[in-house]
Amino acid sequence: MAKVTKKWVSECVRKLPDSVDVYQGDGVELKILGLFNEDWTEVGLHLRGVKVAPIIGSALKTKQSPDDNRAILFECNLPYRNFYPNGKRLSYQDLETILYSYFNKMVEEAIKQYKKEDGGQETPQLSDIYVAVSGYNSTRATFYLKYRETDKTIWLIPLSKVMYSSEDDPQNGRVVPYTQTINVDDVIRRSKRSDNGVRINDYKTAYPWDGKPVQEYSD
Repeated sequence: MAKVTKKWVSECVRKLPDSVDVYQGDGVELKILGLFNEDWTEVGLHLRGVKVAPIIGSALKTKQSPDDNRAILFECNLPYRNFYPNGKRLSYQDLETILYSYFNKMVEEAIKQYKKEDGGQETPQLSDIYVAVSGYNSTRATFYLKYRETDKTIWLIPLSKVMYSSEDDPQNGRVVPYTQTINVDDVIRRSKRSDNGVRINDYKTAYPWDGKPVQEYSD
């Protein structure tokens, strides 16, 4: 398993700005390029950008290079020098400890998501995809990927969707799930229903997708 070294984390932390006004709730926005070796056992992380700003969006986004599947761009929004409940500020040493654990988990997730036998991201099985069709004056489909399940609980990751063909109208066309980009940070946990459905919210219930394009309608 590829690991991030404490030396790299220490060098990364020392590059963070320490002379700016940082308020509670602010975070550090990091852009890191990860380069994995052929068997994904080693990784080199290269810091591409650091900025202190209010935390907005998900904690981690990953993007795989279309030219080299072992080149992964990480965009991280992490707590930075926030206050502990007792009022103590995080020291550089505290931050190094947190980031060392975080970056190793980040690398493990990237390997789990992108390392496949064919060198690319694995296409999910049809049985792992759910779809919820909702709307009144308009009909819209939302796709989900089964991430994990137990007897009573299921974890789903929302998927993007694309038009089934270039001939479909974007407003009243057929759509299918887009499985080439999957963000594990968006996972949701729901209870399973006896009819094989999953209640997403008061207006939406997802069922296993049959593999056929879903027709959407608009007024």
